[in-house]
Amino acid sequence: MKIEKLLIENDELREKGSKYVKEIEHITKHERQAVYTSQLEERNSLSQQMHDKIGHTLAASLMQLEASKLLIDSNKDKAKEIIESTINVLRVGMEDVRQALRKIKPPSEQLGINRIKLILEESTKGTGFKYSLIFKGEIGKLQYIQWKAICESAIESVTNAIKYSQGNKIDVSIYVLNKVARIEIKDNGNGVEDVTKGLGLLGIEQRCIDLGGNAIFDGNDGFRITMILPL
Repeated sequence: MKIEKLLIENDELREKGSKYVKEIEHITKHERQAVYTSQLEERNSLSQQMHDKIGHTLAASLMQLEASKLLIDSNKDKAKEIIESTINVLRVGMEDVRQALRKIKPPSEQLGINRIKLILEESTKGTGFKYSLIFKGEIGKLQYIQWKAICESAIESVTNAIKYSQGNKIDVSIYVLNKVARIEIKDNGNGVEDVTKGLGLLGIEQRCIDLGGNAIFDGNDGFRITMILPL
């Protein structure tokens, strides 16, 4: 009877544990959605402000140019004065637009780093794998197209490591040097003696070649993928 009771209690605890895990996942998703919604609201507000500002600036400038057109023959000095004033108004408007765009569009390095973190977090969740991410140098030198290649290669590398490496850790390092960026993605698994380039590795290699760089694959001491990209 005691054993049956313990088994029943164990099942109840397992159900409660599963329920709590689902609740935590729900809360996490809710928090992410709340952050995303807040960001959208902020961007919408900035977009509306920019729209209103541009509309006002263009309308005022158009009126001034129409006035200068009427005066161009009878009062050239006044027409010139109006045109110069319009140029200044447009310059100020352009600067307002630039400032608004800076607020709306985050730096490419911020997008890239956050994307890599998300890839590692989502890919390793529930797999028993841990990960580390380090980056050094002027990360801002990396352009969007380079971040795209890095992120796509990271997805392929992490997926392969989880499926085949028999390890439990993935290390991602991004080093930005003077003229090149070196990206290393390494697992602590068994590695391989002879590296055979399947579609995944060939895809990583081709991404590097398309950007004027190259990829190196090393199966000793785990499996390491090194991407060299020119800046």
